[in-house]
Amino acid sequence: MPRLPRPFRTYVRATIIAILSLILLPEAPCDAAETVQLSDSLHVYRGPINVGILRSGDAALLFDCGDGTVADALPNLGVTKVEKILFTHHHRDQACGAPQFVAKGAGLVVPHAERAWFDDVWFFKGRDPFRT
Repeated sequence: MPRLPRPFRTYVRATIIAILSLILLPEAPCDAAETVQLSDSLHVYRGPINVGILRSGDAALLFDCGDGTVADALPNLGVTKVEKILFTHHHRDQACGAPQFVAKGAGLVVPHAERAWFDDVWFFKGRDPFRT
């Protein structure tokens, strides 16, 4: 089996570390958000939800975006543009801040199995979750 190119292997490793960090690091209280550096280019914003930040120069890929308060922490990391947001799953608390990033040109990457929930959020708004 051929080896993957080195830059790709680096991003795969960083992605795995970010996802594990999102799962394993406890979330910070809303009034005590902080950014934890895991490597030169990988950070976790510990706010209402954990948000992974993979930085390349002044651009970033976010893993989830929460309520969008991560935007306030990005300039401190030298990030001026969010290129994409990769959603790990659909929950309102994971995605409610996305419109502010999309308005500035960020692309969204969502799980295929949950795409309808991202595409047609108004269909699900107001539905009784306990009815079938």
